[in-house]
Order: sequence, then structure tokens, then C-alpha cells
Amino acid sequence: MIRFGYSMIMISTLIITLFITGGCDVTDPTFIIDTAVTATIEIDEETSFYQGSEEVNLQELLDGIDGPVIDINVFNITLQIERLGNTPEDLSLNGSLSINGNTLMSLGDVPISVFANERSIFDDALVNQYNFSVDNDGLQYLLALFDDLPTVNVSVAGEASGNPVNVRVLTKLHAQVSTE
Repeated sequence: MIRFGYSMIMISTLIITLFITGGCDVTDPTFIIDTAVTATIEIDEETSFYQGSEEVNLQELLDGIDGPVIDINVFNITLQIERLGNTPEDLSLNGSLSINGNTLMSLGDVPISVFANERSIFDDALVNQYNFSVDNDGLQYLLALFDDLPTVNVSVAGEASGNPVNVRVLTKLHAQVSTE
């Protein structure tokens, strides 16, 4: 009787395994790896006008990945603004973030507290609650760069509601790399 129960468990496990993997090619050696690259821009301005930039090599998305790359898919872009020094807590920003001079996103009087934690730029609440927008042309420009993965210039510029403006702007591009 024990042997019969054990056999039934093994058969059930085999059937479930076959059912689950039935539509999958279990011999496909493709791996999907989550990766990210971050632009960190430090701004320390005594006036309300601010600007800053950083060069970012998009090849960093492939750091630590062995084997040929089959595909790269961007699945999110996030923004975080860290308040540093004596920056007013209620500071709001008007301005833009650009890639090689192509505007990716714009902020209109958006409190920096909105981005105190890393937040997706595709979050509908940003558009619905704040004067925030993602520029589709800038997004398409960025995505087209993934054919070559060059070094890009990420820049921010604008005017704040007060001063000083002492912040760290972190823009992170999240991607999935398919590799063998």
C-alpha cells in the first residue's frame, strides 16, 4: 500500500510537470537578467536656478553578463530626488531632464518630496496629481539608443521655488537582458 501511494505521488508529479512545461521548450538555454544603470547628478546652487549633468555609458547594462546578448528590453525608468544640506523641505522644481539634449521628462512646480523615494516616471499619479510629463519623442530617442548602447549625457536644468538647491537627482533605467 505504501509503495502504491509513493507511485501515485510520482505519477502525479510527472503529470503536473508535463502539464506546466508542455508549452515550453525546456531545452532553450535563454536567460533573462534584470539590470539597471543610474545617472547620479549632484546639484549645489545658492540661487534658485539649477543645472547639472553626467555622462552615462549604457554598456554598463551589460556588466557581469556572460554570453551573447539576444535582446534588451527597457521596462522602467525611475526618478529619485534626495534633499541635501539646507535645501528647504517644501522646495518645488520646474525644469526638465534630457538625454543628449532630447527632453525625456518635464516638471512644473513639483515638490521634491514627491520623489523622496525612487518612483517610476510612468506612474499615472504623477501626471494626474502634478504638472509632470514624459516626452514621447525623448523616450523614443532613448529607446533607439539601445541598438548601439553609447555613452549619453543626462542633464537636468530649471528653476526651483526657493534656494539653495542642494539635491541629488538619481535617474535609473531598468532593463531585462536576454542572453544565452
